[in-house]
Amino acid sequence: MQERDHAVRNPHAVARSPITLDDYLNSRWISEPFRLFDCCYKIDGAVAIVVTSAERAADLPHRPVHLLGAADSNRFGGSVDQWDDLSCMYSRDTAPRLWSRTGLRPADIDVACMYDCFTFTVMATFEDFGFCAKGEVGDYFRYFRASRATYGGDVVVNPHGGLLSEGYIHGLNHHYEAVLQLRGDAGDRQVRGAETALVTSGAGPFGGALVYGTAAL
Repeated sequence: MQERDHAVRNPHAVARSPITLDDYLNSRWISEPFRLFDCCYKIDGAVAIVVTSAERAADLPHRPVHLLGAADSNRFGGSVDQWDDLSCMYSRDTAPRLWSRTGLRPADIDVACMYDCFTFTVMATFEDFGFCAKGEVGDYFRYFRASRATYGGDVVVNPHGGLLSEGYIHGLNHHYEAVLQLRGDAGDRQVRGAETALVTSGAGPFGGALVYGTAAL
């Protein structure tokens, strides 16, 4: 519901109508425990990512966004049926590497574009990246309380509505949103003062993440 509320402000989103808890609970089962609104929207779309040196970017018309660090993990060859703990994902191993390489911590992140092919993917990886302890993600996102994962909270998660509401382009739209936010070009959904953005991609034992910043480390 929170991501859908964010998508209301996004003209690119394919699903912009707010939903209630009753709407969610009354939606059909896809594969228990996932209901219709737990699954992302497959769409046609495209994203272009331009990568260049900091020196050249300084002379380009758009304000540059810097890659501060990246990490990934591919345990058990990416095979889900051999994964040792289904309450965790690749992020269990990726997160410590990313924070070590950047010198950053979850509290330093302003925008978190979390890969959300399903709602559970966000929940498991969000805990793995240390935004909250294991088992606490439900309360962190609790809709009928003051959510800590939206505007005015600790970090704004998927301000564009994510793959669950904007649409599924294999997560590349998360990078686009992160750049918009850090440039201050996100319009009505702009996160005030955004200087860092975490972008994650993957599920199960295979995936990676990076941090963008308005200034190089």
